Amino acid sequence: MSRIAKNAIANFGGTASAAVLNTVFTIAYFRLLGSESYGLVIFCTTILNAAGTIVEAGIARTSTRELARRDHAPDLAQEMHDVLFTLQLIHFALTLACALIIVGLSHWLALEWLQRGKLNVDEATRAIMLVGGIAILQFPRGLCHAALAGLQRQVFLNICTVAFVLLRGVTTVATLLWFGPNATIFLVVQLIVSGMETTVLFIAAWQRMPKARRRARFEMRYIRQIWAFATGDAAAGLIGVATGIGDRVLLSSILPLETFGVYALVVQIADTVQRVAGPFAGAYFPYFVDLIARKDDEQLSHDYHRITTVVAALLIPAAFLICFFPAEILQLVSGNPAVIPEFAPVLAVRTLASAVNALQWFPHMLQLATGLWSPVLVLNMISASIYLSGILLLTPVYGVIVPAALWLFVNVLQLIPMIVMTHRRALMGEAWTWVKGSLLRPALVSLGIVVVGWYFAPTTISWLVTVPWLAATYLVAMAAVLLASRRTRPLLTALWSR
Repeated sequence: MSRIAKNAIANFGGTASAAVLNTVFTIAYFRLLGSESYGLVIFCTTILNAAGTIVEAGIARTSTRELARRDHAPDLAQEMHDVLFTLQLIHFALTLACALIIVGLSHWLALEWLQRGKLNVDEATRAIMLVGGIAILQFPRGLCHAALAGLQRQVFLNICTVAFVLLRGVTTVATLLWFGPNATIFLVVQLIVSGMETTVLFIAAWQRMPKARRRARFEMRYIRQIWAFATGDAAAGLIGVATGIGDRVLLSSILPLETFGVYALVVQIADTVQRVAGPFAGAYFPYFVDLIARKDDEQLSHDYHRITTVVAALLIPAAFLICFFPAEILQLVSGNPAVIPEFAPVLAVRTLASAVNALQWFPHMLQLATGLWSPVLVLNMISASIYLSGILLLTPVYGVIVPAALWLFVNVLQLIPMIVMTHRRALMGEAWTWVKGSLLRPALVSLGIVVVGWYFAPTTISWLVTVPWLAATYLVAMAAVLLASRRTRPLLTALWSR
């Protein structure tokens, strides 16, 4: 089996396992903490994710790209060491600055920003201050993760990821049951486990680097070489993530914390469809960088069309299932039927928007593999201005459906420009082929099967009845999409013959 196949399988298996575990633990956290304390935890997590994006913007993906470009040449081992060491120093300085800013703003955020409800200011302040400590211990993990991805060590990486997701979840649930449901206790556990995970990945990243002539050192010349790509990617990434998590940042100051907690749960469920694309994008990005560096356009075309069809077969049926069964899923996960009338439409619309967003990851990744970053920056700036201003203006009037509807609108708006600009830079003349094979055909086949599954679905809602029905419908739709394409049909028939 080729390295890229192993990496793709490892990434998908790891992400699928982590997604299942995270879903189980998320349900446990929500039910143990209650919607208000869970809302505080999600607010703290949002701060952590936003700060992490600022720190890693441009640096993580640049690390993956620079190591992948040099990995095929043994004589470039010293450059790889120096590049990674240089980026790690910059990364740590940014991490420390972000952590200090979070701690400094903690009291103001707790007092002026959050709609706390029953939570007191001191408890909210302590929770936000802990985010600063978690940042110092957790953020270096991201760069180690990117380095291992650039070295194409995804099998080891995914084993570690799943192991620490399991450790973090079991430890957190056990601690909450033992000491009581409290957001501060929750975050202390994250602090400890994050430190352990970062230590393991840091050691692993350096151990798996090729042997160099001397110790790594800081080299300013590498910054001069990569600053344009890193800065452009950072700007596009920051605006993209600001758009992606901006709803939670803004809504945490608009909605009561209890309502915000339910909204955050809905967003987490909806965004699980994006986990399908993530592992394949992580495996194929360094691989596409290598193919472009070697000018192997024929192999690039074949692999790009096939993997995007596979991703569509896995992603689109899942999105349609959540869109057609939002009330059933929300009742199973939340255990609170009272939230269904308001939040079931939010779940359906947000899921569709997340699917459209995830389908653009591979075109974006192909642009970055060629060194092109400016189109996504422009698109993200336009999307962010529409999305964030719309949330502020329309949510107080029309309610929590607004962020989901706006997220769908901006993602549909940028889909066509993303496809066109990608195929002007790479695989020119293949845009319509990609649209037919990786968008339209999978969507039509999936929609037909999911509609049939929805029409004949049992009326009883329970884990033992609803979940197997949804799983069976998903598997049928996924198999049908794979069989409908000549690019992926051999994969399914080969699997069946075994």
